[in-house]
Amino acid sequence: MIQVLIALFVSALIAPPIIKAMGSRGFYLLALAPAGGLAWVISHWPDPGAPPRVETISWIPSLSMDITLRFDTLAAVMSVLILGVGALVLIYCANYFDEMRRRIAVFGGELVAFAGAMFGLVVSDNTLVMYVFWEATTVLSFMLVGFYAVRATSRRAATQALLVTTFGGLAMLVGLIMLGQRTGSYLLSDLLADPPPGGVYVSVAVVLILVGALSKSAIVPFHFWLPGAMAAPTPVSAYLHAAAMVKAGIYLVARLAPAFAPLLAWQIPVIALGMLTMILGGWRSLRELDLKLILAFGTVSQLGFITVLVGIGDANVAMAGLAMVVAHAMFKACLFMVVGIIDHSTGTRDIRKLARLGHRLPALALIASVAGASMAGLPFTFGFVGKETAFASVWDTGALPPLQRHAIDVVLLVGSILTFAYTTRFLWGAFGRKVRALPTRAVAQLEQPTTMFLLPPAVLATTGVIGAFASGWIGKYFEPYAENLPSYGHDLEHLAQWHGFGLPVVFSIIVVVGGYGLFVFLRARRAHVFVHPPRLNADRIYDSALRGADNLSLWVTRNTQRGSLPITQGVILSTAVLLPTVVLFLGSRDGLRVRGFDTPAEVVIGAIMIAAAIATAILRNRLAGLLTLGVTGYGCGVLFALYGAPDLALTQFLVESLTLVVFVLVLRKLPSEATLKQKTGHQPIRIAIALAFGAMLVLVGLFAAAARSTEPLNVYLGDAAYEFGHGANAVNVLLVDIRAWDTIGEVSVLIVAATGVASMLFRSRRFGAVPRVTDDQLAARRNGDESFHGRTTWLRGSEMRDPNQRSLILEATTRLVFPTLVVLSAYFFFAGHNAPGGGFAGGLVMGLALVLRYLAGGRYELGEALRVEAGTVLGAGLAISATTAAVSLFLGAPALSSATFDLTLPVFGEFHLVTALFFDLGVYLIVVGLVVDILRSIGARLDVSDADFEALMAEAGDDSPTSPAEAKQ
Repeated sequence: MIQVLIALFVSALIAPPIIKAMGSRGFYLLALAPAGGLAWVISHWPDPGAPPRVETISWIPSLSMDITLRFDTLAAVMSVLILGVGALVLIYCANYFDEMRRRIAVFGGELVAFAGAMFGLVVSDNTLVMYVFWEATTVLSFMLVGFYAVRATSRRAATQALLVTTFGGLAMLVGLIMLGQRTGSYLLSDLLADPPPGGVYVSVAVVLILVGALSKSAIVPFHFWLPGAMAAPTPVSAYLHAAAMVKAGIYLVARLAPAFAPLLAWQIPVIALGMLTMILGGWRSLRELDLKLILAFGTVSQLGFITVLVGIGDANVAMAGLAMVVAHAMFKACLFMVVGIIDHSTGTRDIRKLARLGHRLPALALIASVAGASMAGLPFTFGFVGKETAFASVWDTGALPPLQRHAIDVVLLVGSILTFAYTTRFLWGAFGRKVRALPTRAVAQLEQPTTMFLLPPAVLATTGVIGAFASGWIGKYFEPYAENLPSYGHDLEHLAQWHGFGLPVVFSIIVVVGGYGLFVFLRARRAHVFVHPPRLNADRIYDSALRGADNLSLWVTRNTQRGSLPITQGVILSTAVLLPTVVLFLGSRDGLRVRGFDTPAEVVIGAIMIAAAIATAILRNRLAGLLTLGVTGYGCGVLFALYGAPDLALTQFLVESLTLVVFVLVLRKLPSEATLKQKTGHQPIRIAIALAFGAMLVLVGLFAAAARSTEPLNVYLGDAAYEFGHGANAVNVLLVDIRAWDTIGEVSVLIVAATGVASMLFRSRRFGAVPRVTDDQLAARRNGDESFHGRTTWLRGSEMRDPNQRSLILEATTRLVFPTLVVLSAYFFFAGHNAPGGGFAGGLVMGLALVLRYLAGGRYELGEALRVEAGTVLGAGLAISATTAAVSLFLGAPALSSATFDLTLPVFGEFHLVTALFFDLGVYLIVVGLVVDILRSIGARLDVSDADFEALMAEAGDDSPTSPAEAKQ
C-alpha cells in the first residue's frame, strides 16, 4: 500500500513535465500509475480466512498519528473504483483536452494526486491520518473544479465546494478526536472491534462525524455544492462526482455502520436524510435542461439511495449497498463521459438544442443506453442486481421495526420511479428525434468522436453488463464485509440476477411503468408543472448565508476598526487586560510566593529599566524615546544573563538591536517630534491602559510561578537534550529537535509576516531585489562628479550615494567589521548545538552585518552584499527545514528527529555531525531572508527619491495612479 501511494504521488509530481513534453497524449502514460495500483489491489485481494494486511510507519506517536494502513474487503472494493475508473478517466482526458489547452499539465498532476489521496483515505486505519487525506481531496477538488479559473461560475463552484466540504471536515475532525479520546485509540479497527457504549457524548461525536461524511457525499442539506461543481471539466465530474470524492462519505458511513448503526443519532441523519435526498435529487433532475445537471441531480438522488443502504446496518442490505456503490460508479462515470463527448462534438449540452443525435452517433447512443439501463435498474445490468437486492433486503431487515422498514422501502420505490423517469428523459433529451424534421445546426456540424474517445465509456458500460452475469461471483468478494454486520436471523443472501418471482419483481414493474408514465406526463405538461422555481433552494440559502456573514463582518469591522491606530491598540490591550484578569480571579489559585532580588545588581538594573520606561513615555523626541525604549530591552537581556541564561540573553540583545534599526528606518522619514495635529489626546486613558497592562503581566507571571505543584520540566531538559537531541545546549535542542514542530510553525509565520509587510509597502509594484551597481552606472556616476577623482572607495555601493550622506569612518569601519560579523555568525550557527548560539542567533548576527552594510553604503551596497532575492532565501530556508522532516519519515524515523554521524574529513579531522544542523540551517536562512526583506521593503524602498521612483515606474510600464509620496507612506 505504501508503494502504491508513493507511486501515485510521484506520478503526480512528474505529470506536468510529461504532459508538456507529450501534449494530451501524456495522459495515456499517466494512466499507467492508477492502472498499476489496480493491478496491485487485485493481486493482493484480502483473503477471507486471513487477517487484513496492515502496514505501519511511525510518524508522530505522541499525537497518535502513526501512518497505519489496513487493506480489508471494503478498502479493496473502494480501491478498485478509485484506481480503475481513475485510469479510464485519464485515458478519456487524452482525447477530451486540446493539445494547447492551458493548465492541462498541472491538471494531470492534480488528477493523479487526487487518486492517491482517495486511495490513502480508504486504506487509512488511523482516523487522524485519514482526515489528512480527507482534506487533501477537498483541496485538490477545489483546484480541479476551478480549472476554468477565468470563469466566474468555475470560481464560485470551486469556492462553494471548498467551504461546504471543509466545514464538514472540521466537524468530522472534532468527532474523531472525541471518539479517540473516549476509546483510547484512533484506529478504526480498534473502534469497530470495541465500540464505545451509547450516550450523549458518543451521540454528539457520531453526529459530528456524519456532518463530514454527508457533506462530502452531497446529502441534504449539503447537496447543493455538487450541481454547482458541474462547472468543472467533464473528466472531473466523471471521476470526482461519480466514482471518487462523493464516495468518500459513503465509505465512511459503510465503515462505521457496524459500530453505530443501532444509535438513534445515526439513523436520523443517515436514513431520514438519505431518503429525502433521493426524492429531492430525483425530482430536481426532472426540472433541468442541461444534460450534465440532469446527471448531477441524479447523482445526488443515487447518493441518498446508497447512503440509506449502507447505513441501515444489516448484512443483506449492506450487500445491496456495495452492489449499488459499484454499479453507480460504472454507469454514472460512463454517462458523464458521454455528456462530455456530446459537448465536445456539438458544442452544447442543452436538450432543447439536441435532436436526432442517436442517428448521427449510434455507437455513443448504444453506450449511453446500456449505462442508462443500469441506472434505471433494468434487467441484465449490475444496477438491476443492486436495486432488486435492495428492495428485498430492506423489506425483510430486522434492523428496524416492520412499519419503518416498509415505509423506507416504499420511499426507495418512489425514488426509483423518479430515477427511471430522469434516465428516460436524459436518453430522450440527448439522442431522441423529438419530432423535428432536421437536427439542430450544432448537431449538423458535429465532430465524430474517435475510437479512443469512446473506449473508456464503452468499457464502463460493458462492465456493467458483465457484472450482472457475474454477480454471484462478484458477491463472494463483497461478503466478508457484510459478515461484519448482523443479519438479524436471516441467512446472507448471495447476489444474483434472479431470485424468483416476488416483491422485488413487483416493485421493478411498478418502477418501469410508473417511471415511464411520469416521463410522458411531464413531457406533455412540463410548462404547467415547472412554472415557478423551487421555493426552497439550498443554493440561494447558501448565498444568503454568505451575504449575512459578509454583512456581519462589515458591521464588526465598522464598529471596531475605526481607522485609528490608538483606538485599535486600546481595544486590543484592554481585552488583554480584562480577559486574563477575570479568568484568573474566577478560577482556583494559590497564594503568591514572591521571591526577592538575589543580588544588588538586579535592583540597579531594574531601576534603570523603570527610569528608561518613564523617559520613553514623557520624551517628545521620537528618536530619543526609541533609544530609551531600547534600554529596557537590553536591561532584560542583562537580567537573563545574571540568571544563567546566556542563550536568551544573546537572543534578546540581537533582537533588540535589530528592532531598533527597523524603528530607525521608519522614523527617519517622520518628523522628529509629533505635531499638535498628530497628537491623539486622551492621555489619562492611555496611561491607565498602559499601567493596567503592565500590572496584568506582572500579576499573571506571579500567579503562574506560584501555581507550580510539581518538579519543573527544566530539571530534565539538560539530560533529555543530550540523550535525544545529541546536544549540550538545551535551548537550541529544544528549538530544533524536541519542539521542532513549533519552530516550523513560527518560521512559517515569519515568512507570512515578511510577505505581508512587503505587500503593503509595494502596493503599486513589488521590486524583486535591491539594486546592484553596474559598471556603466559607476562610470557614469564618476564622469558626472569630479569629486570622485582621488577619493578612496571602501564600499562599492556607497559611490552611488549623495556625497553629503556618506561617512568615511562608517564605511571604513564596516569594511573591517563586516567579515568579523560573518565569521561570528558562522560560529554561532555551528556551535549552537552545544554552546550559546544556534541558527536563530547566527541569522540575527548575519542580519545585523547586512544592516551595517546598508547603513554605510545604502541600498546599492545591500545589493552588493547579498546578490540573491530575499524571497529566494526565505523559500530556501523553509524548504530545507521542511525537507528534514520528510527525510526523517523516509528513513523510518519520526518526523524532525535527530540522528548523529561521526565523520572524518581532511584538514578538519574527526567531528560529530547532528542532522538537526540542517534544520537549523533552514532557520538561519529564514532569519537572514527576513532581515533582507525588511531592509529591502522599509529601508531600500524608502531610499528611492521621487524622481527615481517615477523613472522606475515608467521603466516597468506601471500605470498605477499611486504617487511616489503615497508609495512612501
